[in-house]
Amino acid sequence: MLRKTNPQKRNLLIFALLTAGLTQLHAQQQQVKGAVQNEKGEFLPGVSVKAIQVNGGSSVITSTNSQGLFHFQNLVEHVGYQFVFSAVGFQSDTLSGYVIEARKPLSLNVKLQRGLVKLDEVVIGYGRVSRKDLTSSITSVKAEDANVGVFTSPAQMLQGKVAGLTISTNNSNPMPRLLLA
Repeated sequence: MLRKTNPQKRNLLIFALLTAGLTQLHAQQQQVKGAVQNEKGEFLPGVSVKAIQVNGGSSVITSTNSQGLFHFQNLVEHVGYQFVFSAVGFQSDTLSGYVIEARKPLSLNVKLQRGLVKLDEVVIGYGRVSRKDLTSSITSVKAEDANVGVFTSPAQMLQGKVAGLTISTNNSNPMPRLLLA
């Protein structure tokens, strides 16, 4: 049928089909979007946002960008979700009871409260070890001692405060290496 029509009509039909497809794709990209702020109203970058299907299905994780904004795309429609927000130094927050509907984007805005978290696990390489199971020494640096001065990296903050810790930089790598003696 397209062979007998003139090329302008055929091109117009192809353009209409492509436009309809792109519109549908754009709608999928804006299923859930939002922002995360602290209690002062400042936007928080690097906050982990997890979308968990309520029926025990899969979960999807994203994080906020440098402006504190996040979005989810390609979530399953007509399914309930809960959204878990977590960041180091802040209390986690959960929003529940949201159902993803076609052409009805969700907008979520969350304010996280500062919180103190006691660490009972130490991350070593790719595994975790409980503090009580470690056979080597552990050093703690108190917040009052760590926040003295101006630092450009966590390694500079620890320099001179942890016995046996050597910090060296390699010119080809901008991040310092931490070496324990």
